[in-house]
Amino acid sequence: MTAKDKSDVWHSINSIRKHIFSLLFNEEINVGEWTILESISAKNSCSEKNACVSDLHSEMMISKPAVSQILNSLEKKGLVTRELHSQDRRKIQLALTPYAEEVIRKSKEKSNKIFDEIAERFGQNQVEQLVLTLNKLASVLAEMDNNSAQETGNR
Repeated sequence: MTAKDKSDVWHSINSIRKHIFSLLFNEEINVGEWTILESISAKNSCSEKNACVSDLHSEMMISKPAVSQILNSLEKKGLVTRELHSQDRRKIQLALTPYAEEVIRKSKEKSNKIFDEIAERFGQNQVEQLVLTLNKLASVLAEMDNNSAQETGNR
């Protein structure tokens, strides 16, 4: 792969991410904020255990200060609340506000419309090829990540 190819791939990935988030949130929420909202939502809906601040940094592989900064932003936007854990007062539980739940619901509706339009413009064959290519890329990256973690003894 040439240096130009590498640059083009990187630019395309960033451009796709930027445009998807712009279409979904009109730049009101950034990628980090969305990722944390999704994580809180998944954890709170799939288990008896509510999401805690301490869980996020290890699950998302970002620093505690970065998680704290993102949570501060989400709290200011009225999307999350923090409370002391009822059984372990060292932990801080996270909850989505009704506004956050509405944002998530609307984003899912918008994403369905976005992907319907993409499918309409691409056609079924190109959509299937795109899915295969993206799945292959995800698989290669996961394998590389796993190998890297084994080499460094992380995770």
